[in-house]
Amino acid sequence: MIDEGLRKAVETLAREELQRASKIHPPFTDMHQGYAVIKEEIEECEEALNTVNNHLDYIWNYVKTDDLKGFKFEARLIKKYAMELSLEAIQVAAVAEKFMDILDSVEE
Repeated sequence: MIDEGLRKAVETLAREELQRASKIHPPFTDMHQGYAVIKEEIEECEEALNTVNNHLDYIWNYVKTDDLKGFKFEARLIKKYAMELSLEAIQVAAVAEKFMDILDSVEE
């Protein structure tokens, strides 16, 4: 279970990312553009998660051979790519919020 304090911190990061990105990128012109952008961000998450999983496979090989040095090397890489995955996921949340903004304006 995710700690509520951590959840709130991530929500804050997503809002901050939306504010940062909104200064650089204009609002979506329509739902199709919003879909394309969120799809791209999700694909980047999938790529990062695949990288983490690949390194987990390497770690398993080091566990089976009792190779502590290899294990530590791969653990550092998993941490690095897990952080990348976290950043990508925050971008997905920010884009989703931006996407909801365009949907709210369509409903009005």
